[in-house]
Amino acid sequence: GNSISSGATSRITFPWTAELGNHTIKVITDSNDSVAESNETNNEKEITFSEALSIDLTIQDVTWTPLSPSATWEDVIFYVVILNQGKVSVNKRFYISYYVDGVYKTYNWIDAISTGESITTIISWPGTSTKGIHSVKFVTDSYENILESDETNNSKTITLTVQ
Repeated sequence: GNSISSGATSRITFPWTAELGNHTIKVITDSNDSVAESNETNNEKEITFSEALSIDLTIQDVTWTPLSPSATWEDVIFYVVILNQGKVSVNKRFYISYYVDGVYKTYNWIDAISTGESITTIISWPGTSTKGIHSVKFVTDSYENILESDETNNSKTITLTVQ
């Protein structure tokens, strides 16, 4: 083994492939109690941290056409901009769902999104035949397939008036 002089410090490194999520690392010196010490109770240190490399999906913007839909069987087309404002790319499929007046309608799937990238997905609300003011909510990563540093910023709600 290595030796260390009284009052000195020693740095030891070990490889670890970081993964997204919360982690606890525990280091124990003299783990076999092979060195006689005046204090055997201070030989370990444990730290817990959230991985600095994280994903954070959010809905940046929603626009639609026509701007003032009528109560015909006309479709409303939504252009939903999803942003990955985290520090890690998403390389697996996730979903964006939408709801009208609290009722689930459908979803689109997104294959991947790089760090800092925004992508636009197109969602159609077919046959908007009900006049009135409607609440339309979009939720990215709606099935929570992606572990994110912030799970509270995944939705955006707009108000749409059908005439």
